[in-house]
Amino acid sequence: MRYLLLVLILLGAPAWCELVTDEDKTFSLELPADWTVLAVKAGHVILCAPNPQLSVILVGVEPEPIKTEAGRDSAREVMKQAVAGQWKSLEFAPEESTLWGGLKGWRSEATAVLKSGKTISGFVVLVQSKNCAYYLFCLAENADQSKTATACLESFQEL
Repeated sequence: MRYLLLVLILLGAPAWCELVTDEDKTFSLELPADWTVLAVKAGHVILCAPNPQLSVILVGVEPEPIKTEAGRDSAREVMKQAVAGQWKSLEFAPEESTLWGGLKGWRSEATAVLKSGKTISGFVVLVQSKNCAYYLFCLAENADQSKTATACLESFQEL
């Protein structure tokens, strides 16, 4: 019985998670119970994470992995394709390997200029989950959560 409990803890028990599905039901995302969902739209979710290092994230999901010429998924490539024609520009720093939520992924500092001219900074992380690519545009590390949430929701309306 002790081992079963340990396995459930390691795998993550469904009772401790929240399942979020977007408007078009194109994806479902399983979240830790202490995360707050601020908005849900087709293909995207805005979340508020309890970790003070990561106040608000904009999550998007691609139905299939996106491969680059280098033969691996690229956070920059996924994000560029996701916001093509929607944001004025999106610039990245060099990418590096990272662990995010226990999953191996790729991280790159990012700056987005919205069509309104507003600039938002943060970073992009791409992780794989089964046969989906989850990319996360994470805004304003160490920022005041309410201000970050407002900026994130405003930029979300421009998608």
